[in-house]
Amino acid sequence: MSDLFLPGRIVFGGIFTYYGLNHFINTAMMTEYAASKGVPMPELAVLVSGTLLVVGGLMLVAVPRPWPYSLEQWRRVHV
Repeated sequence: MSDLFLPGRIVFGGIFTYYGLNHFINTAMMTEYAASKGVPMPELAVLVSGTLLVVGGLMLVAVPRPWPYSLEQWRRVHV
């Protein structure tokens, strides 16, 4: 089962990264769409959401265990 964990993370994180990069490639088209939906500052919104998607996707791929299981476990390790 753990053999499928890394390929699964690569595929799942790759989807987010791909769609985030798509925000930068098609900024004009996505800005028009966001403006038509009434989003304030649509170009900035497209660029920020694209950045969050890319960073989140890369974190899913690169970080093996992004969060501790519980706050109590984190305190035991770091405090």
